[in-house]
Amino acid sequence: MDAGATDTTDWTVQTEGDLLAVVDDYDELLGAMRERREALGLSQMDLDEATGWAMGYTGKLECDPRAQVAKVLGRQSLPLILAALGLRLAVIARPVPPITVTVAQRATNRRRELQERMQRNAGRLTHKQRRELATATVDKRWAKVRMLKGSSDE
Repeated sequence: MDAGATDTTDWTVQTEGDLLAVVDDYDELLGAMRERREALGLSQMDLDEATGWAMGYTGKLECDPRAQVAKVLGRQSLPLILAALGLRLAVIARPVPPITVTVAQRATNRRRELQERMQRNAGRLTHKQRRELATATVDKRWAKVRMLKGSSDE
């Protein structure tokens, strides 16, 4: 955004009820949804009916994610369950630790070491060494991207 431009987007949270949970991962989200379902007195089958899902789908969402029958919330199922449970999602910013230079420096050092080894061996590297060189190069690029992205968010 230009320095002189103003952001007219209203990012304030429009609250309609109580904050029920703050979650940091998928399992916590599913747990909060399960608690909401139970607080509303709905069975898994009631929720299946309210969302239009096949019977047993909610049970497969709420089961252990390592189970063979486990299902995950996706682009289509998330809005359905949110509406059925009377929930809305909010995104809350929190401090992000700065990406340390050591990640980029470690990748750079590893890459440099492999390049020097290649020069000493007259360009001959084993398959494993070539793979390590490629991985080190990719790690260095991603570390640079992360650093640039982190500095642009400020």
